[in-house]
Amino acid sequence: MDNKISKHNTKGLEKSEKKIGQLYPILRDAEGKVIDGWHRLDVNPQWKSITLEDVKTEEDRLIISAARARNVKRIDESFSG
Repeated sequence: MDNKISKHNTKGLEKSEKKIGQLYPILRDAEGKVIDGWHRLDVNPQWKSITLEDVKTEEDRLIISAARARNVKRIDESFSG
């Protein structure tokens, strides 16, 4: 899976972290694999993370990833007035 983003977008994430902090943690499954947050991990390997102990299958990972994407979109839309 290619989760790399452009340097331009990475710089934006770096600026955001410095300006307002780490709003979203990196999400990991029970085995420690990243479910969501590859870009944050690229920017800062020490970014805070949460391990979801009940997420153990690929289906679990997909459900969490899809739910996370919908929630972020809703939050982003609320800021674009």
